[in-house]
Amino acid sequence: MGYILYNQLRGYGSSKRPDDNAQALADCQAYATRQGDAAIARLMQSKVSAKTMELSKDLYSKWSVYVSGMTIYAPKDSFAQDQYETSSRALLAEDKFAK
Repeated sequence: MGYILYNQLRGYGSSKRPDDNAQALADCQAYATRQGDAAIARLMQSKVSAKTMELSKDLYSKWSVYVSGMTIYAPKDSFAQDQYETSSRALLAEDKFAK
């Protein structure tokens, strides 16, 4: 499987081995998790409404599903992406109208 993927990547002009791509994706997911955890800590310290807090939790859960579903072997999960974007727009709208 790795050899086939490597040949496909070579066909697209990539000189990286699949293991390198998998490690890069794992590093990105770990970085995204750390950034998400830091954002949650900042949100907990700030004084936001209960509705904003619930929408933030929903956004984080949808974001977690979207990020954790990313692999180098499968196409992007469009459903998870749509759910994440919808949740993001709902939080932005709440923030806009709360001001």
